Amino acid sequence: MHDAHLAFRDWASRYDDPEFTGRNFTQHQKWLSKQSAPVLRLDGEHDSELLADQVARQLDLARYPTGG
Repeated sequence: MHDAHLAFRDWASRYDDPEFTGRNFTQHQKWLSKQSAPVLRLDGEHDSELLADQVARQLDLARYPTGG
């Protein structure tokens, strides 16, 4: 378990580095941009109540789409 924790910390410390060859933020953004399903982006700087409200509103829109 300790080794797994150290490996995770090592990976996480390089996640924001676009030059890192492992899974990183840049690769995840590219992957997300290719998804056909809607992607809900939440800003962790906001409080949990606001984030939960954003999720609930998005789920309502998915369930009951407005015509367009």
